[in-house]
Amino acid sequence: MRYFFDTSALVSAWLEDDKDHEWAYNQYTNAQESRGAGFGNSGVIVSSILKYELSKAFTYQKNPRIASSTQIVEIESCDQIDVTADTLLAAAELMKSHNLQSLDAIQLACAVEAKRKYMEEVVFVTKDKKLGNVAQKIGLVLAFP
Repeated sequence: MRYFFDTSALVSAWLEDDKDHEWAYNQYTNAQESRGAGFGNSGVIVSSILKYELSKAFTYQKNPRIASSTQIVEIESCDQIDVTADTLLAAAELMKSHNLQSLDAIQLACAVEAKRKYMEEVVFVTKDKKLGNVAQKIGLVLAFP
């Protein structure tokens, strides 16, 4: 089993003052431990847009900050799903059929692609209730605080 983290969950895992920090951090460490260490064998999967979304997320916190170098290295050690033309087409369908925002739809399309690519169950980890509901409707396992 692998865990796909959207930006909301990963930010909570890293920001100790976030109200859902403990839950998100536990999800993150469980995902890492589920597969062991090593590139290409991480239990943590993210979308290739994560780095860009993180910069926005950290900037708009009450106390703006940037991701630490340790966190950037951690992102690089995660398995990443690239956003391709097919991913964008799938995201467009999700936007249309579930009334999602574009970046949310891209995250979800990447999680579906991860399930296809790795041919195993993918847990979609998010703090976004609407996105989580859609994830369940399209066949992903949900982790929600």
